[in-house]
Amino acid sequence: MSDRTAAGPFNRWPTGRGFDRFLGFLESATDQYYPVLWEGITRAPIDTAAHKHLNTVLADKAIHYIEQQQKAVPGKPFFLYLAPGAVHSPMQVDKQWIDKYKGKFDMGWDNYSVAVLASQKQLGIVPDYVALPPRNAKIPAWSSLSKEEQMIYARAMEAHAGFLSQADEEIGRVIQYIQSIGQLENTIVLVIVGDNGATKYTADIPGVPEGMEKASREEKIQAALKNIDKIGRIDFKGDIPLGWTQASNAPFKQWKGDANAEGGTHNPLILYAPKYIQEKGGIRTQYTHLVDIWPTLLELTKAKIPAKLNGYTQAPLEGTSFAHTLNNTKAESKHRVQYFETGASRAIYVDGWKAAAYHPLGTSYKTDSWELFHMEKDFNELHDLSKQFPEKLKALRAIFESEAKKYHAYPLHDSWFPADPYLQISDSRAKEARQ
Repeated sequence: MSDRTAAGPFNRWPTGRGFDRFLGFLESATDQYYPVLWEGITRAPIDTAAHKHLNTVLADKAIHYIEQQQKAVPGKPFFLYLAPGAVHSPMQVDKQWIDKYKGKFDMGWDNYSVAVLASQKQLGIVPDYVALPPRNAKIPAWSSLSKEEQMIYARAMEAHAGFLSQADEEIGRVIQYIQSIGQLENTIVLVIVGDNGATKYTADIPGVPEGMEKASREEKIQAALKNIDKIGRIDFKGDIPLGWTQASNAPFKQWKGDANAEGGTHNPLILYAPKYIQEKGGIRTQYTHLVDIWPTLLELTKAKIPAKLNGYTQAPLEGTSFAHTLNNTKAESKHRVQYFETGASRAIYVDGWKAAAYHPLGTSYKTDSWELFHMEKDFNELHDLSKQFPEKLKALRAIFESEAKKYHAYPLHDSWFPADPYLQISDSRAKEARQ
C-alpha cells in the first residue's frame, strides 16, 4: 500500500499522529538483523554488516531521543512509546541469549504448562481453582514425540525465551538511563507484555530449510535436526511450534486472532509509578482494557485534552481510568462493558459475564455458536453456561450488537488472517495427535 511507502500520504504515520520523532517499522514485523526501518518519514540507513539486533537499535534510539530533549530542556516531560518486534516472528537473537536456556525446556510443553500454572497460583496471579484447558487436539503429547522432534522443539523454545530475555534487557537499559538522569521516580512506566495471545500461525517443524515443502515428515525432521543450531539465529524465519504457543498461553485456551477467548486478548500489564502507587509488588485484578491506559494517564498527570487539535474536533474519549485501583486492591472496576472482534470471532464482556462466538474461516456468520461464561467464577472460560442461562446469553448478544455498531465493527469479514494452520496438518498426523 502506498501509504506505507515514501510516496505517502504520511498523515497516518507516527509523526502524523502526534509524535515528534519516530524510528521503527510500519509493517506488522520486520527482520531483527536486516530490518526495514523509517526515521520520521525517511527510510533509515541500517549497517546490517554490524549484525546489531533490532531491539538494541530501538533502545539506543530511545535513549538518544530522551538525551537530546533533556539536554535542551532539563526536566521537560516526555512520552516515549517503545515497541520492539519481540517476540513476534521472525524469532532471531544472538547465540548467548539462547544458550542461557539450554536444557530448560526439555520437560516439554505438557509439563511446562503444569509448572507455569503452579507458579501463577503461587504468585497470586490466577485463582487457586483454575485448571488447564485440554491440550488442543492438533497438538501431540510431548511424550509421543521422537527424541529428534523433542530436541528440535526444545531448541525452538530456548530461542524464544532468549529472544524475550534480550528484549527485556534492552527495555531495562532504557529505564536505567532514565534513572541515571534522575527522572525515574518522576516517571510512569507501563509494560504491556504482548499485544494479543500467542500465535497459532506457525510452522509445524521449525528449522526446515526452504524448498522442502513436498518432503516427507521424517525428511523434514532430519533436515531440521541438521539445522538445529540455526533455529532462532540470524536468517531464521520461523517461530515456536503450536505446542509451545499453547503452553506459553497457559492457562488460557485459543490463540492470537481468537477474539472470542481470553487466550487471544488477555495480557499482563506492569505499572511502575512511585509518585502514585504506595504499595510495592501488588497485584490488581479489576477488569481493564487497553483503551483504559490513556484516560488513566490523563488522570494521574492531570493533563487536559484540547477540544480541537490542528483544526480537528477531537472524538470523545474512549476507555475508563483505573487510577482509583492503584492504591485500593478491592476497588470496583469502572470498565463494565467491552466488545471484541477479530476476523469475525467476537465476544462481549459485561459485569463479569462474557458471551463469545468462534468463527471458523469461510463459514456463515449466522451459524456461529455462541458460548456464555461467568468469568468471576471461571477465570479461563472452561465452563459454557449458554444452555443454563439462555436469557442471559440473549441479553449479552444484544449488547454486543449495540457495541459493535457503535464502534463500527460491521460489516464482519474473516479475511484478516491466512487459512487456519490446523487444516494444514495431514489427516494421519491429526489422528496421531488426538491419541
